[in-house]
Amino acid sequence: MKVPAAFLSFVLALYGCGGGGGGGFLPVPAAVVNTAGVDIRDTWKSTDPIATYFGLSGGGNLPQFEGLDASGYSVLGSKNGITYARRMSGPTDTIDIDFTGDSEGYFDSLPDFVRGTIERAGKAWSHRLKDVLGPYQSTDGVVIRKGLDENGQQIPRLVDGILLDFETDYRNPKFKDNPWRGSRGTYRYGQTVGEDFTVRTGWFEVAARSITREPLWFADIAAHEIGHAIGHDMGHEYSPLPETIARYVDVERGVWTGPALTAANGGRNVPFQKERNGEPDLGHLGSCPMSMSYCGRLMAIPHEMDFAYMKDIGYTVADEYPSEPELYSYGAWAKHSAWVVTAARHMSFTTTRITDHIAVEADVYGNPAVTDFAGAHTGTLTWRGSLLATDMEKFAPVFGEAEIVLSTEALEGAVRFLNLRTAVDVEARARLTGWRKSGLAYDVTVEENGFTDSDGKVVGGFYGPSHEEAAGVLDDRAEKILGAFGGRR
Repeated sequence: MKVPAAFLSFVLALYGCGGGGGGGFLPVPAAVVNTAGVDIRDTWKSTDPIATYFGLSGGGNLPQFEGLDASGYSVLGSKNGITYARRMSGPTDTIDIDFTGDSEGYFDSLPDFVRGTIERAGKAWSHRLKDVLGPYQSTDGVVIRKGLDENGQQIPRLVDGILLDFETDYRNPKFKDNPWRGSRGTYRYGQTVGEDFTVRTGWFEVAARSITREPLWFADIAAHEIGHAIGHDMGHEYSPLPETIARYVDVERGVWTGPALTAANGGRNVPFQKERNGEPDLGHLGSCPMSMSYCGRLMAIPHEMDFAYMKDIGYTVADEYPSEPELYSYGAWAKHSAWVVTAARHMSFTTTRITDHIAVEADVYGNPAVTDFAGAHTGTLTWRGSLLATDMEKFAPVFGEAEIVLSTEALEGAVRFLNLRTAVDVEARARLTGWRKSGLAYDVTVEENGFTDSDGKVVGGFYGPSHEEAAGVLDDRAEKILGAFGGRR
C-alpha cells in the first residue's frame, strides 16, 4: 500500500477499506509558495542530525516494495531492525551560499519578503555554480564571531560553501537616523583558496531605499551585490588582487581580457565602466546586458556574460539553470514495510522573476497483511519504530520515536510520537534540537486492517502475514507537521 500525503494544503478523502490497509487516499497536491526563501538544503542535506538522533550504525539493504524505487537511496545505518537511508536529486551539487548577520539570528529576524529576496538572489547565482569547493576553515573574525581560544587564537569556523555577511538599514534601529545612500559588497581579504579563485566568505549590504522601491529593483540590487561578494570585484584598494583576477585586468586599456567573457562578448574584450573622472571603474564591467553593470535594464538573474566572468576567475559554471527540483528524502524500512518523507524545492528563473515553491510528501510502502486484524490476536499489542516528518512551518525535518498500542479486543488504542526533535541551521551547519512539542498522541480505532483517529490526522495499516509491522501517515495541520511512521511488533 502506498499512502500519498499531498503537501501542505491537501484534502484526504477516506474511501473503502481494502487492499490490505486502512483505506485509500485521494490527494489534492498544492506546493507552497516559499515566501521566506527557506533553503531546505540547510537542514536536509547533512545526515548528521538523523544519524545522531537514531544512533545509526552498520549498514543495511535496500528494500523491494511495489511502488518504491529505492535505487537512489544511500543507506545511513540501522537501529533495532530498521534501516535508514537518504536520497537526494536535482541541483544538490551546486555551491551553497549561506547568509549570516551582524549577530546570531539577525538574518532570520528579517521580514519574509526581505529574507526571501536575498535567498533567491543567492540561488540565482549558486544554481549555476557547481560545488567543487570542499570544506574550509575560516578564521575571519567578522563572520565567525566565535571569539578566541585559550591560546588567544581565533576559533575557526567550518564553511562548506560560501558564507556571506549581510546587513541592511531597513527597519534597523542602528541606522534610524542615518539612512544609507546605496548598497555595496565584496569578497573578504585573504578568504580565497586553491589554485583557482574560490571565495569562501564575503559581505554585502542592501539599502532600505532599494528594498522598498519595487520587487524587481530589490531583486536586481540583491543579485548585483551578491555578485560582488562572490568575486565580481577587480578594484580592491588595500589588498593585492588574487592572481586569477589580476591576470585579466588590463588597466591601461581599461578592459577585462578573460577568455570566457571575451568569447561571450563576440570576441571583444569587455571594457570597465567609467568613473566620473574618466578612470576605469574596476568594480563594474561596462557591458550593459550584464547584471554587474549599472547601465542595463533591471534583471532578477545574472546574464550569461556575468557567468562567463565567473568562469574566467575559476568557478565551474553549468550551461543552464537546473530543470529538476532540489529534492531530499529520508526513508526507513523493516522487513515488510517502508515509510518515507520527501521535501522538494521547485525554482524557475527568468530575467524578471524567480518562482519558488516547496512541496512535501509522506508515503508508505510494503506488503500488506492479508488476514483481518480482528480475531487474529489477543491482548494488547505494541509496535515500536520511528517517525520521519517535516515541520510545515519551517520545512525542516522532524524525527521521533513512534509507538502504536492497540487492544485486540476493543479494537482501539493510541499512536504516540515521542522525543520529537528537528534540525536547525546554526551558523550554516545543521544541528539537532528540540521541536515545538516533545510529543504528540492520537486515539485511534481499528477498521479491518487499518487504524485511524477521528479526525484523519493519523492513518495507518498493518504489514506482514501476521501484522508484524504497522505503518502510516501523520498529517496534523493544527500542529503543522506532515510525515510517515512505522514500527515492528
